[in-house]
Amino acid sequence: MVIRSHAGTPKGLSSVRELSSPIENLVLDLGVSIWMRKNDVATDDCRSVVMAIRSSLLKIGELDARTEPVPLFGISAQADLATAAAYLAALVARTASALDAEVFEVVELVSEDLAA
Repeated sequence: MVIRSHAGTPKGLSSVRELSSPIENLVLDLGVSIWMRKNDVATDDCRSVVMAIRSSLLKIGELDARTEPVPLFGISAQADLATAAAYLAALVARTASALDAEVFEVVELVSEDLAA
């Protein structure tokens, strides 16, 4: 679900959608956990990675940062990461729509942008 890209950003966001069951939540948690372990990312560092991905998506999609929701952190590390992953998946979809592009194309653009 979540794989390593050039800059270690999660490409699995293209497969995440609104979660409707505990099993889907578990799969998302597992995917984020695997991504963190493969890329040696600490829980505290994930927040900055999420915000960097968000900034890249806003730039690439020419979306207005003032009107785009911001993921909230502070519940618990696990809940924060699950919420952020679902948020980023929705933002990837909005960016793809704004660009009239496929989700996987947007993820590639973000990976390239973050690697630059």
